[in-house]
Amino acid sequence: VSRFQREVEIARSLHEENVVQVLEVSGPEDGLPFLAMEQLHGVTLSEHLRQKTRLSVSELTELMTALARGTGAAHKAGIIHRDLKPSNIFLHEGGGKSTWKILDFGVSKFMDQGDTLTAGAIVGTPAYMSPEQARSGELSSRTDLYALGVVAYRALTGRPAFIGKDLPAILHSVVYESPPSPRGFADMPAEMELVLAIAIAKDPNDRFADSEEMSSAFVAVEQGTLTAALRARGESILEQHPWAASPWGARNA
Repeated sequence: VSRFQREVEIARSLHEENVVQVLEVSGPEDGLPFLAMEQLHGVTLSEHLRQKTRLSVSELTELMTALARGTGAAHKAGIIHRDLKPSNIFLHEGGGKSTWKILDFGVSKFMDQGDTLTAGAIVGTPAYMSPEQARSGELSSRTDLYALGVVAYRALTGRPAFIGKDLPAILHSVVYESPPSPRGFADMPAEMELVLAIAIAKDPNDRFADSEEMSSAFVAVEQGTLTAALRARGESILEQHPWAASPWGARNA
């Protein structure tokens, strides 16, 4: 119940088109806690990718722009989602348009508060956790940006960035290893690999400063206008942590 009430508190504070909207919540006089949200029609990103396999660069740019607005609103409110992944991202069809929405703030936390409901535990989904999250380290808004980078990798390549036979193996890969080169699985501009390298950098300080900078970089790749500074950042990160050799075989296999 405490976790539920926290999700209500978090969700009510966000008023952004790309975050699922809360319509009504229970009060102290209600016998059963409830949370009424807007009704969505469509599929999650995970379902969408099972049907489509991967997104084009332009489709990914649209997705990342929408998610940046949603996470940006959360971060400005002092909220870290901590569990961004394809199954928590929804493509809503309504009002004559398609809208990407972020779902499930059940494991979120306020940046300036403690975390007594999850203290001492690793919280999130292993394959989309940041290295600092996997080590139960200090989290920040860049933790969410990392998860969005891993989502972008999955959406572009049709493959998860990190795999393993069990939980410890996945977490080890997240903390110490790099995924295979994205261009080994799908056609994309070379600059996309530089932007992805920044997004999923092991060191939070090497990542994008905020969601706006991150989404702008994806737009720049699509438009062919990536700055020399971002190119240099991506190249520097790849010098330290180059893409791994693919364990999955030939391209598009």
